[in-house]
Amino acid sequence: MCSSSPAAQDSECSGQVSGMALGVYFLIARTMQIMKNLKTITVLTILFCMFVFALTILDFAALHDIKQDYLSRYILNYLDITLPNDLPDWTSTKGEWHLVTFSLYSRFLFFILNIIVLLYLYRKVASNKRRT
Repeated sequence: MCSSSPAAQDSECSGQVSGMALGVYFLIARTMQIMKNLKTITVLTILFCMFVFALTILDFAALHDIKQDYLSRYILNYLDITLPNDLPDWTSTKGEWHLVTFSLYSRFLFFILNIIVLLYLYRKVASNKRRT
């Protein structure tokens, strides 16, 4: 508390005010830093989400091609069909299978990172609630 004498009151009160101002400044700076980090994390998560969505659309196209073009010796033997030559390379649909595999790995990574980001955000919100 500030003392009752006017000379002492000016020096003590100004110290308390500047200390409070400094505390408020650090609180605002910390809040701005958290908000900047949250904004960056949010933007990156949204971008990665759109990337995974695009891969999901490509999955549909790749799986449609696989359904139309995939042919293996196993299927031919099962149907008792014999061919004099080997099957053409395009019947194995290697590119489509690689795309589906890459998409599944990306989706798995997306879900793991999404869980980590959501836990981080949950902890930030919970710690901010405790402070107020």
